Amino acid sequence: MQLVVIGGGHAGIEAAAIAARMGVPAVLLTMNLDQLGQMSCNPSIGGVGKGHMVRELDALGGAMGRLTDATGIHFRILNASRGVAVRGPRAQADRVKYRTASRNLLEGVPGLRLVQGVAAELKWAGGRLHGVELVDGSFLPCDAVVVTSGTFLNGKVLIGERKLDSGRAGEPPSTHLAQQLRALGLRCRRLKTGTSPRVNADTIDFSRLEPQWGDPVPRPFSFFSAGIPQRQVPCHIVHTTAETERAVRENLGRSSMYGGHVEGVGPRYCPSIEDKFVKFPGKDSHQIFVEPDSLETREIYLAGLSTSMPVDVQERMVRSLPGFERAEILRPGYAIEYDSFDPLQLTRGLQVAGLEGVWFAGQINGTTGYEEAAGQGLMAGINAVRSLRGQEPVVLGRDRAYIGVMIDDLVTKGTDEPYRMLTARAEHRLALACDLADARLLSVAREVGALSPGELGTVEARMERRERLREQCGEAWVAPTSPFGPIAARAGLTLASGMTLLDLLRRQQVTPDLADAALALLPGWELPQEGWDPRWERDILLFETRYQAFHEREARLLQGQRAWDHVRIPVDFRVEHLPGLSTEVKEKLQRHRPETLGQASRIPGITPAAVTLLHLLLERTRG
Repeated sequence: MQLVVIGGGHAGIEAAAIAARMGVPAVLLTMNLDQLGQMSCNPSIGGVGKGHMVRELDALGGAMGRLTDATGIHFRILNASRGVAVRGPRAQADRVKYRTASRNLLEGVPGLRLVQGVAAELKWAGGRLHGVELVDGSFLPCDAVVVTSGTFLNGKVLIGERKLDSGRAGEPPSTHLAQQLRALGLRCRRLKTGTSPRVNADTIDFSRLEPQWGDPVPRPFSFFSAGIPQRQVPCHIVHTTAETERAVRENLGRSSMYGGHVEGVGPRYCPSIEDKFVKFPGKDSHQIFVEPDSLETREIYLAGLSTSMPVDVQERMVRSLPGFERAEILRPGYAIEYDSFDPLQLTRGLQVAGLEGVWFAGQINGTTGYEEAAGQGLMAGINAVRSLRGQEPVVLGRDRAYIGVMIDDLVTKGTDEPYRMLTARAEHRLALACDLADARLLSVAREVGALSPGELGTVEARMERRERLREQCGEAWVAPTSPFGPIAARAGLTLASGMTLLDLLRRQQVTPDLADAALALLPGWELPQEGWDPRWERDILLFETRYQAFHEREARLLQGQRAWDHVRIPVDFRVEHLPGLSTEVKEKLQRHRPETLGQASRIPGITPAAVTLLHLLLERTRG
């Protein structure tokens, strides 16, 4: 048995590494071995929703979390003050070091071989896949293939009126494989994404920019990382000006998008700077994140300034930013169009229905983002191996993982635009806290078998200690005369008959500092243990105890959603001014005009959370 992974991006890295770690010989085929793990856009990993998926990848044996920890130069927890359920880790990776670390990791996986070449055609014999033919005439025999082609299938780079055949700036497209997949009758569509210009740091006056430092104590992505080895540096923030807007508006006809040169659909949640000024005319300025590319270069990425304008217009836009008056562009931004294939043609295990031995993962399925690609790559690799072994695929439920939400969305609803993971897409958000991904997915990790015995032991030990902690809190008695009494008094609580420490921690008046003081009275609380961080464990304990009732209510509400197909939406029910629904949701409800909530739930882009809110609003109008 052998598996071939086509593509060396984030999906390909995960698919190839997990297959080899599961014990199946694997080959990773890529156009350029020096570009493994390339970050074509900004060199950042994670964020809300996306960071959750990276933690889930890590819990199952994936690589992205470990690579980020090894190469990260700026770590920050987003939504840190809003609670465990919605906070998400984010990091700036060193783009140069990330590529090197990716290759080193892959070269160190037993049973994994790296090959530089271009796939030309998949070959079947007797109805069974038997290999991949390369453009140079060589042949890689295999029993399964995972296609992770990124933006390379019939890729075209657009800068102003110029349109270049390219899979990424400076690299050729993949045309042979694209032609075969189209000829096989797979439903294809063109999608678009874009990048921002990169600028020479020595030509920027950073004193005029707002610095944004990372967290004082960086928290690793991986549950198994010992620490963060790289020097930490700040990012910066700057805002567009009236001159930036003039430069855009005066040259809209020269942009690829507004000049009529773009065929594909672009990502809604990562618009170009042209789109921002056109679609949000009342907004005076737009925020630009000034992000270092690497500690080894002087390149700066301007996240938020994605554009397909000609280079001379890009120079004018960049130099209109405060502190950028002398800025020199090292690499211009560009848009890129590429072939993707309708994910409704996939099984829940990401296998292409009707094509023996073929799995798709990443942008070929209509997603955008490194994390989304990596999550699909991991699951495609796992399920390709299991198929070769005659086993059922691993399918992560929507209540189990954000990766499961993403894949279910893709294969059930499809997508008519580049798909990005948002927490609002998940109806089980309270159960999907990223800090609990290791415990939540432990049984799946055992089944997959990619984690080492030591890594599994670390997770199991942490879970056992959490269980003992909860037992201690349930047994400890809080009374005026007990050691916990003064803590309750500081929280402003009057104790009549007393309560357990667990009951005390449920009270919102008990701040994190008071919770720390109470927990410090428990024997063994501060004892060191691998993977045990008292501050984070306190947060998890408070989250689980305080949100238990909400979780149970959410579960009851979701049970009632099974009857959504019988809940009719009145013809005259107007959604234009309904509170709480996003503009995107309102637009799609108006365009599709669903007759029932069940129909609404299946419209691409209508999230489960939006349908739940719509249900509540319907009940309110009837009641």
